[in-house]
Amino acid sequence: MGDLVDLNDYRARKQESSRQQRYDEIMQMIDVFLENNPIDLKPFYVSLTDLEEYMTPKTPITVTWPPMLYTDQQGQKWAASGHHRVMVPDDLTIDRVSDYMVVAERETPAVSRDVRSYEVQGSKGNTYTVTDNGGTWTCTCPGFGWRRKCKHVEAQKNENR
Repeated sequence: MGDLVDLNDYRARKQESSRQQRYDEIMQMIDVFLENNPIDLKPFYVSLTDLEEYMTPKTPITVTWPPMLYTDQQGQKWAASGHHRVMVPDDLTIDRVSDYMVVAERETPAVSRDVRSYEVQGSKGNTYTVTDNGGTWTCTCPGFGWRRKCKHVEAQKNENR
């Protein structure tokens, strides 16, 4: 066993780092502030039941995609929609999932007034529809479906210039 040292002597002799000195200064300032400005601090306690109530999401939650049900590897059943997950009872079926998740109605996007469609004749006699949706061009031909460009779109762009 080593020699016993008086704690006050040890504190007086130990080499303090600048970081420790700064920490002690800050703690002293806090002590002085609290002495001059008494604050009635009350401890905060919460029961586990209340904590569970705070942490558990209020159901039903509103989601944008229709939910699905799945069971994880531990056997817990979940309702999932997008990035939302809600723990559900094991006997829940998809027809009762609305007790936990409600799908919000989606807004249909407004149709742009700048949409113009043109009927064009293909090289083999087929008729395709070329559409200009505010500068975004599309075509119903197979080539556009594969390559995202085609001679029908280019011809219509040149004709509109």
